[in-house]
Amino acid sequence: MPSPAASAPDHSKPFETSFATKAVHAGNGVDAETGAIRRPIVMANSYALPEDPSSISWSSTDTLLYTRNSGANQLYLQEKLATLEGGEQAVVLASGVAALHAVFFTFLRTGAHVICSDVTYIAVYRLLHQYLPEKFGVEVSLVDTSDLDAVRAAVRPNTVLVHVETPANPTMRVTDVAAVAAIAHEVGAILSVDSTLASPVHLRPLELGADLVVHSLTKYINGHADAMGGAVIGAAELVERIKTEAMVNVGGAISPFNAWLIQRGSVMLPLRMLAFPESDDG
Repeated sequence: MPSPAASAPDHSKPFETSFATKAVHAGNGVDAETGAIRRPIVMANSYALPEDPSSISWSSTDTLLYTRNSGANQLYLQEKLATLEGGEQAVVLASGVAALHAVFFTFLRTGAHVICSDVTYIAVYRLLHQYLPEKFGVEVSLVDTSDLDAVRAAVRPNTVLVHVETPANPTMRVTDVAAVAAIAHEVGAILSVDSTLASPVHLRPLELGADLVVHSLTKYINGHADAMGGAVIGAAELVERIKTEAMVNVGGAISPFNAWLIQRGSVMLPLRMLAFPESDDG
């Protein structure tokens, strides 16, 4: 038998929390008032102010003031999603389309050029192929983003954003995130990746060089078909801009109840995605 010293754990190495453990515990905590071991639903649209509110930033997104700026359950869910994706910050919005719109609204201006997957969720197609060009003069190139030569050929001097969906809905076409990130960053463009169909169980685009990762939380992360939500995760500087411009000042905030439901559903995400490949017909 090995000696006790030989079998003892090596505490000199940093403790690494498993993804499944993060799915259960990230963003959770003991409720200070009741001692409940799960975060409660806070169905409030306003929060108590200090005696002297003169120093408060009324547009703050990390202080509980008004639920359009951020609600308690939203903050808990954002903490979990940033942990699961390995991002500095997350912003949670009312739907996946609200999250996608938030990225485009924040980073595109008149005359800007965006490269986007030519197979993508229909609302993205409408936003980028119709509404943003017609209303704001945004230039758009729809390309097969799995073809790196096509992506390179589409780059222009005014390209500011590359947006890919991988796996693509509904064809499941896969894009090389790291390679497209390198192309985007060569010209100073941001790469956003819609990773809804993979979930952070199977793909974490930030680890491959993406600047932002987008999810429709309505799908696998919630997993119960009873709540809608969307999220954008990435570097704090980029996410803070989205919070200020597209959440506080456009108003696509998630409801506290939906945020709580998605937080509950996300606990089983690793097991849900493990079972996903199985089907009755093999």
